[in-house]
Amino acid sequence: MKRVKWFVVGAGLMFVQACVAPTWYACRQIAKDSTKEYKYTDKQAAIGCERAVLKKVANYNEKIGKWELNRKVISVSDQMAVLKDRADALNKFLSYDDPELARFIDWFPGLRKGITKEEKITLWLINRMLYMDSYNKFTDLVGELPKEFLGKEAEYFFEYGRQAYSMRMLYPLRDVFKIPFSASYLEAAKEREILVLVDTFTVFDKQSYGKKITDLRDPNEFSWEQIQRGWRIDSYKITPDLDKPADNIAQYIEVYRIDGNARKESKPAIRGFVATGGNSVSVLVMDYDKEGESGFGSPDTVERIFLPLVTGRELYADESYRRRVLEPLYEKPQNNEQNPKRHRPLDVPVYIAIAPMGKKIDVEIWERGDWKLPFGYSYRTLAQNLKIVYDKPKTPQDQELENKEKLKKLLVLIREFKENNQTAVIEYWVPKAEYMNRDIVDSFALSNTLRIRRRGLVAEEADVMRFGRYIKNIDYRYGGKWFRLEDEDGDGVFEKRRMIADPTSGESSVNWGNYALGE
Repeated sequence: MKRVKWFVVGAGLMFVQACVAPTWYACRQIAKDSTKEYKYTDKQAAIGCERAVLKKVANYNEKIGKWELNRKVISVSDQMAVLKDRADALNKFLSYDDPELARFIDWFPGLRKGITKEEKITLWLINRMLYMDSYNKFTDLVGELPKEFLGKEAEYFFEYGRQAYSMRMLYPLRDVFKIPFSASYLEAAKEREILVLVDTFTVFDKQSYGKKITDLRDPNEFSWEQIQRGWRIDSYKITPDLDKPADNIAQYIEVYRIDGNARKESKPAIRGFVATGGNSVSVLVMDYDKEGESGFGSPDTVERIFLPLVTGRELYADESYRRRVLEPLYEKPQNNEQNPKRHRPLDVPVYIAIAPMGKKIDVEIWERGDWKLPFGYSYRTLAQNLKIVYDKPKTPQDQELENKEKLKKLLVLIREFKENNQTAVIEYWVPKAEYMNRDIVDSFALSNTLRIRRRGLVAEEADVMRFGRYIKNIDYRYGGKWFRLEDEDGDGVFEKRRMIADPTSGESSVNWGNYALGE
């Protein structure tokens, strides 16, 4: 409790400093006239601005002959801005988005834990101030509640008026959430028992691949998050004449989040009210926090909509309303700790292999899956270059054919794609069966054409796709790193992926043995 108390005092002093400094600076810049038209010197401007700032933040008490702090000078929204700036700074400290800053914080034992505690205090204070700020916006739209509906809590917290900030709003002696979010017309209808439920609409949807989550360390790595969303929308109408109302327009709406079994949360996520002078719902009070989360039941924002609603089901039927009003109930994480950037990235696995002294060892660690390139590319838009790799003789007969008759055998066909004069993609093709015999008399590669002549046949000249059976490996550069995909069985699906060294900087690490077998 002491910690919260002193933080509250600090928050108040923080605001006064933040408020006065910009006012003072702006005043000095305006009052100082370089053209000498007003003949204000720097000292005169300073004295005048001191007086202006003093009259803004203080009142002179003639009875005691002293200046007293003007309690109404600090508004609720001003104090909210100060607390939000502090929360944003703490959130950046606790994020792993900046690896260098994250390592610095984790280097000090207990520092991350301490910052997390400060953040929890700040968010607790913001939760109270957000309630007051939302209440002011709401009341400006639907009108003031009579004192008999407000209760004693409002009188206690509105010490200097509804819009003015009071330190009582932050101090946890009284419950600020007891101040009712309601409208006079609605409370009167409840008392007269003429508020009737006239429309109920329930909908649920499920997407297996709803949200793509990118890995913080590896921009090429991602995972899919399933999305399940459901809403129950209840519309109420004030009906003095229960037998025959003049229209079917609702005057109050409640929207609940529901689970797959149609169970709704204990409190509505959205409540819709009629604005002053209106006859249909146009003011929405929204709570993005789910049940069980900090802040559940406390409004996060108040929105004014300008297309009148007949009933609440229009919030789902109209795509613009659905995207702007309903879907954010599931998409806006108000709890910072749920943000993926706040989770420590998993360390890259380290593999160790022991080999006899002097023996080279190559450890290939593949990831299995259904891999695709994270970008598109085309021979029509990128410069390309073709290469031919020949198979070495493995038998005395092959050696004789190569030495005496100069006959070669294709092993791999390579096609490189370049973007901005840098290699971006390398394809490794397995040749078709008829070109994998040791009967190649002559062959050469141009930038985009291969010319191959087999013994006893006419030379053929065409693109790599004419001579290649399928792409077995693809190397590609992405996010400053190189990756290799492999198709194990020639079905067009790359079942394996691993990170590799830059293939353009030295000898290729492709396993040519697989190609020699025609696999």
